[in-house]
Amino acid sequence: MSSTRTSAIDGFDRLTDSISLHRPEASSKQRSISNEQPSLIVICSWMNAAEKHIAKYTAGYRRLYPDTTLLLVQCSLAGFFTSKAKQEVLLKPAYDMIINHKSEGNQGGPLVLHAFSNGGGTLANYIAGFLNERSPGKKVVFDKVILDCLPGIPTIAGAVRAVSFSLPRNLILRFLGQWIFKIWLLAYSIFAYALRRREDRVTRLRRRLNDPERFDSRAPRLYLYSKADDLVEHWAVAEHAEGARKKGYRVREELFINAPHCAIAKDEPERYWKAVQEHIAGSSIK
Repeated sequence: MSSTRTSAIDGFDRLTDSISLHRPEASSKQRSISNEQPSLIVICSWMNAAEKHIAKYTAGYRRLYPDTTLLLVQCSLAGFFTSKAKQEVLLKPAYDMIINHKSEGNQGGPLVLHAFSNGGGTLANYIAGFLNERSPGKKVVFDKVILDCLPGIPTIAGAVRAVSFSLPRNLILRFLGQWIFKIWLLAYSIFAYALRRREDRVTRLRRRLNDPERFDSRAPRLYLYSKADDLVEHWAVAEHAEGARKKGYRVREELFINAPHCAIAKDEPERYWKAVQEHIAGSSIK
C-alpha cells in the first residue's frame, strides 16, 4: 500500500491525494464488532467538497461507530471527467483496501457505502465495477448502501452550479469561471456524447446504480434527499428510488424540506443520523 501522511481531516491518514483512511484505536480493534457496528464504511464525497465539510460526516461516523474503519474517497472536478483507465489507477488503493478488508475476515458487521451527490456516486460506481472485475464469479458487494443527494439528472445548468462552489468568491472571477466552464462543457458534451453517441456520465450513473450485476439488489438502500436542494432535484431522486424498487431493491427514502445540497446532516442532524443508524442496524426497510 502507498506510504501514508497525515490528512487535514482529524483521525485520517492520507494514502493518496484523494484517498484517506481512519483506523480505530488499537484498544478498539480488540473488541468484537457486532452486526450493528459496520466493519468498514466507504465514504465517497461530493465534487470538490471542502475537507472541513467532509469532516462533519466523518466525525459523526466516528462518534457513532468508534470501532469501525473509515475509507474516504474524495471527488474532484478533474476526477469526475477522467477516463475509466485513469480512474482504475487512481482508485486502486481504495478497492485494494476493500478486498483486503474482506479477505482478512472482517465479517462481524456490514460493509457500508455512503456516496454523496453525483460526484461521489460516480466514484462508487467505478469502485463497484472494479471490485466485480477483480472478483469474477465471486462478487464483492456492499452490504448497505446510502445515497445522499443523488442521483440527479444531466443538465448544463446543474453542472455549472456544482462547479460554482469551488470558484473564487470574487463576482467577476466567478462569472468568468462559470462561462469558461459552460463553454468547455458544451464543447465536451457535443464531442463526447452527441458526435460519438456515448452515454453521459449522470445517465450512466442512474442506470448502473440500479444494475444488480454492479450493486447487489439484496443490499438495503437508503436515499437521503431534500426539496431545497438546488443541484439535484428531489423528484429525480424519488424517481430513481422507485425504479430501484421495481428492480427488487429494498429501499427506504428520507425526504427533507429545507436542507441545502449535501448539508442535510447540518440542517436536521438528529433525524439524519437516526435514519443512518437504523439503516445500518437493519431496521430501515419500509
